[in-house]
Amino acid sequence: MESLIKVRNNLRKASQLEETHSSGQSSALSAQRTPTLGRLPEVVLWSSFGLLSVALAFNTAIAGTAWTVLFYWLGLLLIILPVAYRLFSVAVSRQERIGLVVFLGLSLYLVKVMHSPYMFTYSDELLHIRNAVNILESKALFGENTVLPVSAYYPGLETVTTAITSLSGLNLFTSGLLVIGVARLVIILSLYLLFEQVSHSSRVAGLAVLIYTANSNFLYWSAQFSYESLALPLGILVLFALAKQGASKDKQMKTGLTLLMLLMIPAIIVTHHVTSYGLVTFLIVLSIVYSFLQTNTKREQPNTWGLALAAGGLTLTWMILVAEPTRVYLYQIFQQAFASVIQLFTGEGVRRALFTSTAGTIAPLWERLVGISSVLLIMIGVPLGLFAAWKRKRLDPFAVVLATAALLYLVTLGFRFTGAGWEVANRTSEFLFVGIAFLIAFGFVTLQLKYPRNRSLSFVFAGCTAILVVGGVIAGWPPALRLSQPLVLAVNGTTIQPQGLEASNWMLVNHGPDNRIIAPPSDALLMLSYGRQQALTGRIYGIKDLLTTLHTPEWQADILQTVQAHFLVMDRRLISWDGMLGAYFSPITASQAVGSDFSPDKIFTMFDGQAKLERIFDSGDIVIYDVGGLSSVKPTK
Repeated sequence: MESLIKVRNNLRKASQLEETHSSGQSSALSAQRTPTLGRLPEVVLWSSFGLLSVALAFNTAIAGTAWTVLFYWLGLLLIILPVAYRLFSVAVSRQERIGLVVFLGLSLYLVKVMHSPYMFTYSDELLHIRNAVNILESKALFGENTVLPVSAYYPGLETVTTAITSLSGLNLFTSGLLVIGVARLVIILSLYLLFEQVSHSSRVAGLAVLIYTANSNFLYWSAQFSYESLALPLGILVLFALAKQGASKDKQMKTGLTLLMLLMIPAIIVTHHVTSYGLVTFLIVLSIVYSFLQTNTKREQPNTWGLALAAGGLTLTWMILVAEPTRVYLYQIFQQAFASVIQLFTGEGVRRALFTSTAGTIAPLWERLVGISSVLLIMIGVPLGLFAAWKRKRLDPFAVVLATAALLYLVTLGFRFTGAGWEVANRTSEFLFVGIAFLIAFGFVTLQLKYPRNRSLSFVFAGCTAILVVGGVIAGWPPALRLSQPLVLAVNGTTIQPQGLEASNWMLVNHGPDNRIIAPPSDALLMLSYGRQQALTGRIYGIKDLLTTLHTPEWQADILQTVQAHFLVMDRRLISWDGMLGAYFSPITASQAVGSDFSPDKIFTMFDGQAKLERIFDSGDIVIYDVGGLSSVKPTK
């Protein structure tokens, strides 16, 4: 009994010391911490070797050198482990913790930049670069985007990027890198300040930001030139401002934070649909929790209901007056996801094979083990954090909502067992992982406070963090896309581009922009972005069947007239139907040598020799036909 009382007293004293330090008050513990940057320069030096290793991996990947994958994973671990070990230490000042998380966030952003250092190549980036080009050329918003029409109704990212381009003279690629880089800095600092405000601990805040980088979309998806990459940081900034406002007693501070939120919310609404809906949902849930806990606490409730009403009203107004197609677009995605889950439980659907690509390639055994281990660590860490948060933070509305988000994340893991559900689970991970990061960090700190003399916990935490981050990368990005792909090759002093990019440039030079053209996804994205054509792809209007199956001339003429296409692209490479991999040079493999990665000749050549169809471009694997004779459409040039 006496030992239990002693442990409880130690926990209480350690907790008080931690909270005192984070709030800026003097304490014995804060006196021991270095008030400067501490060992930040040393950590930066060691972690910089990780960036060097990743750069080496990307360079050797293009050349096809062995050991490339080893350099890649070694580089990520060298970036993460020194930061994780240092952040877990008690004797670290607040300034150093901020420096560590900022360095970590920007280092991981540089990994993405090094992946595609010359131009935007990810599928969503190609969509948004076209929107930016439309704004620059037309000096107007809401230009047509035939591949993803809904993206044009949320021009926040493109507006900021084109403004920088117009004012500075930088090209869109450089301006886009700067915008997303600043957004990465905003989300790192906003997360830190939010976690610190909720936990009253700079240590919990630093560890939580570190753990957040383990979400499956942080390394690549949230660092790409896409509207969510800007909107989500602004959303986290609003949450911090709201948490700070609720704890502040300074009227000027409250007024300033209110103005900040009122500026940020419209910016989010015009930038990304899902982020604005997620923010409204968070505000509503937070308001409910505040109202429920009001009977047990005497704290002043900020005007969360008013903020939720304003955000919800503006979001609804934008959707109705400007972005009405968003409703159908999102409904189809979520409806298919929930339907697939229900079919899986009823036995009517087929379970998605984990760690298996769409081409049937199975991930290596070690990747499967690490991926499963990362999920198990989350499932262990969440209850630990819940137990600690229940004891100390159960009356804190923000802590309650973050815990709810963590539990909802665990529910979404079930969606990953279906093809349609996987996309929803993956897209929501960066939102819900905020709760996961908070709970796991809170639980680890509580555990360390319980065993303050156990130095092995630092190594345990660093190891767990490494598994979480590596597992997140494995779960969120296919192996073929983690390493930099060859986009431009130099042969005897001559620069060679992928056939799809060369075809896009040829179309723009010889036939002008804004021609309606039918193409496989990867070719359509390049035609849309760099060729500046009105490309159409996918299953809509029967386009995929038109390009991949034999059919009658009457049927093809009917489709061409329906979509009013003037040009048609045939690509004999099956990889062209992968919007990500198809944009690069295809690796020379044994399977390609025997033709298993190509369409049958009778499919690839089915448009040859037909009346009113003229072959105008042929690069070997890509052929472009002028089909204006069948569709009665004239070229723009």
